[in-house]
Amino acid sequence: MSTAERRQEEKEQRRQDIIDAAEAVFARKSVEKATMADVAKEARLSRGLIYFYFKDKDALYLAIMVRATQTLYTAFEKAAAGRENGLEKIKAIGKAYVRFHYEMPNYFDAMADFESRTITPEDMSDGERDCLFEGRKVLELMASVIGEGVEDGSIRSDLGNPMSAAISLWGFTHGMIQVFAKKESMLNYQFNLHIDQLLEHGFEMMNKSLENPNR
Repeated sequence: MSTAERRQEEKEQRRQDIIDAAEAVFARKSVEKATMADVAKEARLSRGLIYFYFKDKDALYLAIMVRATQTLYTAFEKAAAGRENGLEKIKAIGKAYVRFHYEMPNYFDAMADFESRTITPEDMSDGERDCLFEGRKVLELMASVIGEGVEDGSIRSDLGNPMSAAISLWGFTHGMIQVFAKKESMLNYQFNLHIDQLLEHGFEMMNKSLENPNR
């Protein structure tokens, strides 16, 4: 490894260390209350060095969002691997999204925060562009699985554009998880329904909309 390559590797490692520190601080204090000074202290680096890598707190939070989306992509890949057909793969991806919410709530919340932003192509930041790129990969994976299901006959052939279907499924699943999680106690109080029951019913409805009725 050349000196330039080693320096680049060290620079990237320091960047990842700063993101690690920010994750810890944001989880402990919340993004709103945390400061770049808090991150510098956690990372044991100077504030000046933190600002060398990230121009402000939002840029640092966007880096966490990128990492969260990359983690979700890996989880979806693993969930789909080895399944017998496209329908089983997309079912496994849906369940993986629920696990992601429970096991990595800070990542789920970071992604939800990004989705709530209004972004235009003309003024998006590099961090926002990176988030969109990683999010596109997730949707392309889902669309590919749906297309595979149409080809193998497990998913209905009249579903339409696989990417449109993938975006719709993502919206249904993401919204369902968010609403059920936030309203869990009230839904239980009003209707005696638990989040597991609601999620199971929701996924059953989605799966029936995907299944090839002639299979």
